[in-house]
Amino acid sequence: MTVRRFLTSLPSILSSALPASVALALWLGFWAQPSLAAVLNDNEQAVVDRANKALAEIEQQRKVLYQVSSQQEQVCLKQFISAPCLEDLRQSHAAASRDLDLAAEGLKEQIREAQASARARARGVQRAP
Repeated sequence: MTVRRFLTSLPSILSSALPASVALALWLGFWAQPSLAAVLNDNEQAVVDRANKALAEIEQQRKVLYQVSSQQEQVCLKQFISAPCLEDLRQSHAAASRDLDLAAEGLKEQIREAQASARARARGVQRAP
């Protein structure tokens, strides 16, 4: 049986074999996305909110970095011999970009830790500090 034929015949299969309420519950349960996220307490939510705000600021800094690098690149290209200038610009841009990436990863780790604490608390497991 092809997938298309199966999907088109699924309502009739479910209605003939199961009561309507059970079929509807199965159908909605199949398509509904379960909420697996544990509830964060106030401290964890504060950590997540601060980290998300800092991540947004990092993205703004990244945009500024690209704009400044683009402007400096134009200055370098106006020089007669631009290769050394462009190489210095490339290295400084890469270093600044790595610094932003490291800061973002640290913030994402804080978010993951807060979520892991909430999941552990929901399961009743004590996490090591």
